[in-house]
Amino acid sequence: MTKSMSTQTPGRALAVQLIQILLSALPQMKSP
Repeated sequence: MTKSMSTQTPGRALAVQLIQILLSALPQMKSP
């Protein structure tokens, strides 16, 4: 996502970061 989104609302920026972390962690958890 673009950083311009984080400038709108700090809460949404944190949510986007958490989602990105989860999405990036899912493949690692699935593959041992």
